[in-house]
Amino acid sequence: NVGPLIALPVERVFNEPIPVDPWSYMSLAYILVGVCLYVGALLELQKDSMGARDLVIGLALMIANMVIAMFERLYQRKMIAVEPIDVSKTGMLLLNNGISILPTTILFLLPIWDPPEYTNFGKFASSNAGDYVMLFLSCVCGVAIGWTAINAQQYVTATTMLVVTNMNKIVVVIYGMFRWPDKEPRDATAILGVSIAITGGIWYALVRKHLGDKAKAAKEAEAAKSAPFLGAK
Repeated sequence: NVGPLIALPVERVFNEPIPVDPWSYMSLAYILVGVCLYVGALLELQKDSMGARDLVIGLALMIANMVIAMFERLYQRKMIAVEPIDVSKTGMLLLNNGISILPTTILFLLPIWDPPEYTNFGKFASSNAGDYVMLFLSCVCGVAIGWTAINAQQYVTATTMLVVTNMNKIVVVIYGMFRWPDKEPRDATAILGVSIAITGGIWYALVRKHLGDKAKAAKEAEAAKSAPFLGAK
């Protein structure tokens, strides 16, 4: 959730001059506060089951994921809307998944997991029909999510897309709080953090709408000013 705060000024400089105001940064910072509260509650819940090694690996992967996601959204927005390239959305989805195969494979093979991730590959032989149905459905959902994300980037900025992605994760967290109460924190701090994050997302959306309406009104006023006066001789 630090990503949008970093991506916003970067996007304004290198991608497109999107309108911002102090409320844009304040709403993003507000979301970050909520996420920090929730993460603090989560670490408190899992402090006995999580070793220092797991924590370091988790933080490293989280930072890497944030950086990769930020640059992916920035370049994706640039190639779709700012400086469009001659590639279909289906082609972009194929490129996204094709490029991700190598780093994902490397992560699978690295001996940083306990047990190593590749030891689970043998379980495919003992999987039943239901497992393969779920695997197929996950692939369908993955394609749908990927395509809709690329399509959405045509209409919203990279920063907004990062906020939308983060809000989706918060919704998943809320589901986990009710579905797996032993693995997700449900204390007052966690609930407060999630509430702040969700309301922060709504706040950011309202700020973007206000700025969009303001920019649209300014364009209409400029167009009306430059248009010839009707009935003038």
